[in-house]
Amino acid sequence: MKKLIIGIILTLAIAVTAVPAFAANGQDPLDHVVISPDPATVAINGGTQQFTVVSQDAENDPITGVIYLWEVVNLGGTIDSTGKFTAGIAAGTYLNTVKVTASKGGITKYGYADVIVAIPGVLDHVVISPDTATIQPFTTQQYLAVAQDAFNTNLTTNISFAWEVVGSIGTIDATGLFTAGLTSGTFADAIKVTATQTGNLNTKSDTADVKIAVPGVLDKVVISPDKATVTVGGNQQFTAVAKDAYNQTISTVVTYQWSLTGAGSIDQTGKYLAGTTPGTATVTVKASQVNGSITVEKTASAVITVVAEAEEHEGRVPAGWSHGKKNGWDGGSTPPGWSKGKKTGWDGKDSPPGLLKANDEEDED
Repeated sequence: MKKLIIGIILTLAIAVTAVPAFAANGQDPLDHVVISPDPATVAINGGTQQFTVVSQDAENDPITGVIYLWEVVNLGGTIDSTGKFTAGIAAGTYLNTVKVTASKGGITKYGYADVIVAIPGVLDHVVISPDTATIQPFTTQQYLAVAQDAFNTNLTTNISFAWEVVGSIGTIDATGLFTAGLTSGTFADAIKVTATQTGNLNTKSDTADVKIAVPGVLDKVVISPDKATVTVGGNQQFTAVAKDAYNQTISTVVTYQWSLTGAGSIDQTGKYLAGTTPGTATVTVKASQVNGSITVEKTASAVITVVAEAEEHEGRVPAGWSHGKKNGWDGGSTPPGWSKGKKTGWDGKDSPPGLLKANDEEDED
């Protein structure tokens, strides 16, 4: 009996210890912390950065009432109890150097952030624009470059740029003016600029894409309208226009093939005929252009919603009724007594004068 009681007590103890810990305010247990910003770029020798931290449970919901301890563990500067970091005198990248310890309800979690201690005014990167361009063979495109420090401040003095073309697709001069060659295609990272800072010979590079396209070559097809609502049994005319890479309508021979997914039908002129039941359908047009031995094909689609035909009403007359000859209406738009719900002038009949129910024959005058 003693063994049985002891076994039950041990089982209960294990069950109790297996229950997850919950805070007194009903929040789920602390699961992780998130520091921001990460990374942070701070000016050397006294530059500051305020870090913040958010504690979260396993579902990423915020946790309150957490105690935090901030510290710097991998050099780079110092940090106070509020998370304000002050950079030291040595420039560099310090990985996971800012550490925060979060504690609540007997649970402790840690968060880390990187710090880049940088010297303002020192070349950090270069940005080329545009980063992509589409031009015709033997035409030009002007590229520009901006040198910046780690704080994204433009550097305008003691900076030189060197331009080059990667591959035999054209030429570029010292100002960044690119002249395309004859070869057409899309060339990734084909335009390259290298910035050099005088004094420290620090260099940074960036690249841009260029697309050289022959005018009149099929690049896309535009369908109009791109969506439509049609009643059952109704129809909708669609049109398609082929365009080149410069968004110009192609005047050379392009063939179009129309197809349909869903209810209804479409002919090869782009005319859609709805079926007899509501629903949706997708009409697709494929444009084809033959260039020598190569056939270029592009497609576009439009969505069609087929709806039931609405019941027609004549003024305030309900469905299933018609105005007939309007006998006794005295030139009004509704029969006497109709709008007020009275049967004034109805002569004891179930319908007002001059109003016909569906399938009823009209009285003679």
